[in-house]
Amino acid sequence: MTGSSVERASMAGWSASERGVDHRRHLYLLLDDWSWGYSIREVDLKSDSDKPDKQIQGTIRSTGILLLPPPLSHVEAQRASPLFFAGAFDSKIIVGHPVAPTINSGTPTMLPSSLLPMFDVRIRSIVLGPRPMPHPVEPIYFAVGGRLFSLDVHSFLLLYPPQRAKPDGPPIGWTWFKLPGPPFQRNDVVSYAVHPDGLTIFVSIQESSSVATFSFDTAEDVIRSDGCGWKQQGEWVLPFTGRAYFDYELDAWVGLSRGHGTIGHLCSCDVVHADSDGTWRCQGLKVSKEKLFSQDLAERHVGATLVHMGGDNSKFCLVEGISFKDKWADNMSDETDHRFVDDRSVKCDENRVSDAMDCKLEEQNVSQPSHSLFRLTTFSLKYDKEGALTTGKSRRFRYYYLPEAISRSVLEYPVAFWL
Repeated sequence: MTGSSVERASMAGWSASERGVDHRRHLYLLLDDWSWGYSIREVDLKSDSDKPDKQIQGTIRSTGILLLPPPLSHVEAQRASPLFFAGAFDSKIIVGHPVAPTINSGTPTMLPSSLLPMFDVRIRSIVLGPRPMPHPVEPIYFAVGGRLFSLDVHSFLLLYPPQRAKPDGPPIGWTWFKLPGPPFQRNDVVSYAVHPDGLTIFVSIQESSSVATFSFDTAEDVIRSDGCGWKQQGEWVLPFTGRAYFDYELDAWVGLSRGHGTIGHLCSCDVVHADSDGTWRCQGLKVSKEKLFSQDLAERHVGATLVHMGGDNSKFCLVEGISFKDKWADNMSDETDHRFVDDRSVKCDENRVSDAMDCKLEEQNVSQPSHSLFRLTTFSLKYDKEGALTTGKSRRFRYYYLPEAISRSVLEYPVAFWL
């Protein structure tokens, strides 16, 4: 492994001159409404910041329902398996699904088992890299320093983008690198975040009544050294559901709350020092005044994904799956027991199999009920005069009809990237 992390980061995406197209960021939604896999929809959220604040209730009655933009492209992958996607390298959607001889409804796959497809939203084309080994089972992805890290049931891997060992040397293609496995089980992970140093990964776990938080330094000189490994930060847990983000304006980590009585709210906490001696724990916990999940009695929450809209500003988009059909909806009361997978919350149900790889397609109801929607809430965060976390008057709402063909899994775990 040669070259500095800065050199590697510079190879992570196309430069503006190479892209040759508009590189303003958009929200990308992936829906499994295609017989061979997923459609990619590009949603422009720029106009939300120009709307007057007159839709605080955010109901269908006050906003109406929009049609989704037409598909930008399609990618072949197993339907009803949304957790295998990742957004990384500035402009790429990684399609990390394992490849089987047949895909969806017994259709023969066209994908070589050794290749990993990545859709580049800038150049509107597929880029191919090598597939990781072992094949992913239930991966958590971290885009850090122009690289992609995959924490899975049996592995912890690093994907390097194409690079040059020397400035004038030949390019080296996409490369996977095996890292030391974590001292915990993947299924015990409840929340995670990247430190504002841009290098350190934090992961919190809960096993029965025991909790702990670990960190991993991804700096290139550390990875190359014999001291590369996981460090326990203490017996405490980050207060989030799944992925949290660092908010530069708040100088805090921000994510969906996992605390009792606060499901559907956001929360923030102080950032723990990356070089902590293990006695430090996250402090300054604040829960948002507003509940972000829909509170309209006619709308049933199914699942949600929080997306940070990049840069140094405090802008976010909450993509929420909504259903009007009882058998599809989770009641999501504050007393509901939850376990957390990837970026989304999942209701515990002994009659459901939580591992997406173990669920048969027919058991996941790959047909979609009528009246299912995505509710998009864009907002910014701030602390008010009393120091409380609030969205103020920044919230803007959109509802989109969803195609009838999508699976329940895509409602539970909306796949959304800001690229």
